[in-house]
Amino acid sequence: MRKRNVTLSMPTDLIRRAKALAAARDKSLSELLRESLEEKVSEATGYRQAMQRQLRLLETGFDLGCGGKSHGPGIRCMKGDKVFLDTNLLLYAYDAGSPAKHAVAVRILEDLWKSGNGILSTQILQEFFVNVTKKIPKPLSVAVGREIVEDFLKWKIVPVEGHTILRAIDLHEKHKYAFWDSLVIQSAIEGGPGGSSPRTSGTVRGSGT
Repeated sequence: MRKRNVTLSMPTDLIRRAKALAAARDKSLSELLRESLEEKVSEATGYRQAMQRQLRLLETGFDLGCGGKSHGPGIRCMKGDKVFLDTNLLLYAYDAGSPAKHAVAVRILEDLWKSGNGILSTQILQEFFVNVTKKIPKPLSVAVGREIVEDFLKWKIVPVEGHTILRAIDLHEKHKYAFWDSLVIQSAIEGGPGGSSPRTSGTVRGSGT
């Protein structure tokens, strides 16, 4: 592989901390910077390829036989310019058999792929996979469902952990939401700009609105 020297201008403190990190990893500063750049370029390339695959699928969609019916928690939560999607919206996006909802959902997904502002949780990806490969009238193959899920892993993914479940139970008890809806809401809260601390600035909207 051909190599070329480049000159970088960085803050002195950053250089000092980078040298310390390189030394701790038994690497030169040059090696550390090269590996970091390779990782960032690889991430960006992988995201772009995933986006292109999914936009091609969304362009035609599938006839899932849902007829516009709901198959998951009817919640879509938004925080600022970050958008947390629910299971329904993903299903509508791939279900060309429901033209009106499909068109709206596709537009939302296209915007989020291009902006990088989409957020999902492990719960939503699991529900989507089970629904799209088993519970709908015309399920997709496991291989296609897996590929879609794998590409969505390039988005910000909120893991459903123990504390997430406990806070969802608190929401369920306090507001009398269904538990699974509460888990979606709590995941959206944790995926927002404020992290895991509860916030009231976001909005919660039904996916049919």
